[in-house]
Amino acid sequence: MRLYLSIKYSLPDLLGTVHLRSAMKLTFATLWLSLLSSSSWAAPTDNPRQYPLSHRQTQRQAADHVEFLLRNVTMGSIASVFPVTTVRAGHPFVANEADAPCHTFPSLSFLLLPISQSARNILSDPEGRTSYLIQERVEVGDTDGRGTGHGPEGGNKKKQEEGGRSRMDYARVTFTGRMHTINETDPSTDLETLQRCYTSYHPDAKRWLPHTPGAHMSLWARLEVEDVYYVGGFGDLHYIGHIPLNMVHLDVGPAAL
Repeated sequence: MRLYLSIKYSLPDLLGTVHLRSAMKLTFATLWLSLLSSSSWAAPTDNPRQYPLSHRQTQRQAADHVEFLLRNVTMGSIASVFPVTTVRAGHPFVANEADAPCHTFPSLSFLLLPISQSARNILSDPEGRTSYLIQERVEVGDTDGRGTGHGPEGGNKKKQEEGGRSRMDYARVTFTGRMHTINETDPSTDLETLQRCYTSYHPDAKRWLPHTPGAHMSLWARLEVEDVYYVGGFGDLHYIGHIPLNMVHLDVGPAAL
């Protein structure tokens, strides 16, 4: 039988093909191992959007940041609801408002002006239900949302180098609770201390303190906080969620000069 005539390649050709395939397999294997060991395949710990889970902001760190914000940010947005006697009954209403850390947390100090829609809405609610939001400051001149950091934790330099921080990456915290007006005739109320503390944060408020001639009527009030909700930024790096009241500790007193 002359079956060997049907073989297309000679034995040397076949041996050459085997060697070529082996060499190609070795080359691909070497390339694969090289890719696995390269920096592009390593754990992306340098990427600010892909830190290991252990680097994500903890609830304790978030509570510390809430304390920092309360001491350093005293302008925010207050939410109320139009009373049933109005055309917009039941609709939410939000406006700018000022606060100061002049009461022991979970209380925040306010100077309400009943001429404002927010104050009228809150005072018309027998329970004084409201929410108050403050947000981490965007740095002066930082109009595109770039910033230098989250309070005491400092900035994310790499994030700035890659194009800057989004405004949505700035921390914000919402305090939900009930607003109560302060009885000035109550012997336990130290109005002088409250006034000195509040005006240290808001010097211009001296012009509309209660009983000031020529000013709009004003009332001292405190927000009794029942819930703290914190959004540190984007959730892959920052804590997002509720913070127990007993985790927030705030020194009461005038602003540092």
